[in-house]
Amino acid sequence: MTLVIWWLELLVILVKCVPDISTRQDILDTLDESYVGKFANPMIGIEIDKTEGVLTYNGTTYLFTPMFRPTDVSSSITSNITNTPPSTSVS
Repeated sequence: MTLVIWWLELLVILVKCVPDISTRQDILDTLDESYVGKFANPMIGIEIDKTEGVLTYNGTTYLFTPMFRPTDVSSSITSNITNTPPSTSVS
């Protein structure tokens, strides 16, 4: 459900800020990629951070429901290593 909410809120903000449908679609297509956390286009004055839920357009800041944050792989690995019970070997 969060995936839909952040996307719809962002779309409503983009409709206000970016009148060109093609440019709006390009922005949304870029942000839909899982590896993209931030987007910036200085030519139109827009910056978007989907993991923090912040869009800045020509100095005005808009907030939306943030996309889920990517997991920090290194801390996840460390956590799994420290929480794993020692293995026992059978002789």
